[in-house]
Formats: sequence, structure tokens, C-alpha cells
Amino acid sequence: MAEVTWNEWTGTYTVDEVDGNLTGYASGGAVSGNVTLLTITFNATYNRIWKDESTISGWKNIQTGTVYFQWANLSYPSSPDLRYEKGDLNQIDVGPDFAYSFSPIQGDMDNNGIVDVFDLRTLGGLYNTVNPEYDLTGDNFIDIFDIVVVARNFGFTYP
Repeated sequence: MAEVTWNEWTGTYTVDEVDGNLTGYASGGAVSGNVTLLTITFNATYNRIWKDESTISGWKNIQTGTVYFQWANLSYPSSPDLRYEKGDLNQIDVGPDFAYSFSPIQGDMDNNGIVDVFDLRTLGGLYNTVNPEYDLTGDNFIDIFDIVVVARNFGFTYP
């Protein structure tokens, strides 16, 4: 996870990246209506390099999944807590679970959304080596055919 942006309230938070938990505390004045209290921005902790699906058995470039809240709790000084637990209590509207889809760009070796000289440099540094992780064509060997894959999309920027 990258950061929490406090909107109506302020607070502190800690991130447990091993277990995937974000824990925090917030405080602020009374609010009513539909108000965004905080915004959580997530970073990818794993990236995937585009590979040729037709030559690598079982490889799929598009990754999908779901991000959801497991539980949430709102405590008040003079009132009982309000809780949300996935599949059980819905006293707090934490919003819907949301699905994501990620499809790496052909030739974008560092997954920054741009196919550029840095991607060519990565393959150039691995040229003429056996490296299944960075191999784009499915032969486990970094050669001119892998560089051609990057060159085909050179200059592409992900919208």
C-alpha cells in the first residue's frame, strides 16, 4: 500500500505488508451525509512482464482479482461502536468490493507504462543469457527476438 490521504478527518496509520493489513486511527469534527473520510492508494507489490501466450504454455497476460475490506470499526466516545465485517455485519458502508484487471504492455520490461530505452537497456544487459523471467518469446533465452518484441512497441505510452 502506498499512502492514505485524509480528507475530512486526520489520523495515523500503519501498514503490515506481510499480512496485507492497514490499521489506523482517525479523528475529527462531526460530519453528516455522504463524506469521504479517507482515500487509500495501493501500489502493486508484484509486477508481471508481458510474454508471448502462443509460445508459453498456460501463460495469460491479463491478471484479474478483487480488492475488499475484511473489517472496519468506528468508535465514538459516548456511543457504541459501529462495525463492518465481510459477510456478517454491515453497520458501516465501506463501499463495494472492486475488481481490477491488469494487462502488461508488450515490451514494457519495468511496468512503468512506457516502452522506452530503459526497457531495451534491461534486455540488452541480459542479452545472450538464459533468463526465463525476462524472456518474452518462450525459449528461456534472451536474444534478438526478445529485443524485437520491445522494438515493436517502442514509444508506446499506456493511456
